[in-house]
This record gives sequence, C-alpha cells and structure tokens, in this order.
Amino acid sequence: MGKSRSKRYLLIGSHQTVSSEYRFLDADDPTGTFSVFLARARDHEYHIDHFRDRFYVRTNRDARNFKLMEASEGGMDPDRWVELIPHREDALLGPFEHDVDDRRLVEEHRVAFEAVV
Repeated sequence: MGKSRSKRYLLIGSHQTVSSEYRFLDADDPTGTFSVFLARARDHEYHIDHFRDRFYVRTNRDARNFKLMEASEGGMDPDRWVELIPHREDALLGPFEHDVDDRRLVEEHRVAFEAVV
C-alpha cells in the first residue's frame, strides 16, 4: 500500500505469479471505500501509478514484454487506454517512475527501451 506519485490516491496492489489487481482510494477521503482499478484476470499483470490527472498502466495485456498505457480518471476500461510505449517482442519494458514532466517520462522510457536492442 502506498500513495500515488500525485499524492491524490492511496493504492493497494495485490500480486500473484500470473496476475495482479490494484485498488485505489481518494487520499482526501481516507474513510471511503477502495475501488478496483481493473479486476484480476489470469495471465494479466499490471502496475499503476497516478500523475497529473491520469493513471499510467504498465501492462502485459496483449503484450508479453509489457507496454505503457495511459488512462484518464474514470477510464479504467482497457479498451479506452491510450498506448504511450508499445510492446516489443525483443525487449522487456521494466518498471516506470514519473518525473516532473510526463512527456519526459515517456521519452526517457522510449530511449531506454530502444537502447536495449
């Protein structure tokens, strides 16, 4: 359990060998109820963080080596996520961290990802 990078949400991640699930709660309402970001599904691992009014999702959904997606608040449906860094068969996309500028985040990961090849 921890706070999102934006400090706006409390996040709880539950991980197993082949699946994960996150719950989130508005940090300004600590007595509220946690909401499921995306229900656990077999063979789907994901990690989330929140920054600048958006969720960032590192997911292996249709991406064995992971890809980085962006979800608007309230946009938890994976079909509505926007791809920031695509999946690559020849390189694993590792964990991500946000910097002051989220565009810089994407560029740094894109460069690091391409440097692996």
